[in-house]
Amino acid sequence: MKKKITTIIFDIGQVLAAFDSRGYLNSMKLSKEKREKVMLATVQDLSHWDEHDRGVLTDEEFIQKSLKKVPGIEPELREFFNNIYNMVSEYDYAEQWLLDFKKAGYRLYILSNYGTTTFAYAKEHFKFLKHVDGMVISSDVHYVKPEPEIYKILLDKYQIIPEESVFMDDRADNVEMAASFGIHAIQFKNKEQVMEELKKLDVTI
Repeated sequence: MKKKITTIIFDIGQVLAAFDSRGYLNSMKLSKEKREKVMLATVQDLSHWDEHDRGVLTDEEFIQKSLKKVPGIEPELREFFNNIYNMVSEYDYAEQWLLDFKKAGYRLYILSNYGTTTFAYAKEHFKFLKHVDGMVISSDVHYVKPEPEIYKILLDKYQIIPEESVFMDDRADNVEMAASFGIHAIQFKNKEQVMEELKKLDVTI
């Protein structure tokens, strides 16, 4: 017998908030050459970026490691980190969407890769966060999606039954790992597409 869905787990970036590294870099008004170098040293360097999200690299350590790979951009890198929170902005629909799920009786959780500095800003400014029942953030637990440990931490901490839960994330590898735990998993493309997928699981708001 199919279990009723009781729990919905959200990623943040590209699901509840826009992650726009290119737009943020364009707003810094750098030359094209400097912009590409900063991009190469930051969001395109997944080894450093993931370790920053893991919470084992501070902003300063990230800057120093990046300068070894892409020298000559220290002022630009420091400017990048000084205003890095501008790279992510809450979607207009996010708060009301979570409120609708909450009113319908679902338990709501966040599972997201997020660096310490940027999540400190998110906690203070993202309105949807006050409506969730709990969250696991990569920089707090020192694991990043799609590592299985971070999913296990979420399930164990909040006693979530995988078969009664849905997880949505924009990245296929993160979705696949969630599914391996028995969680119903949806790759997020847009809100409307997800709502259609949720209907198939008898999740309605």
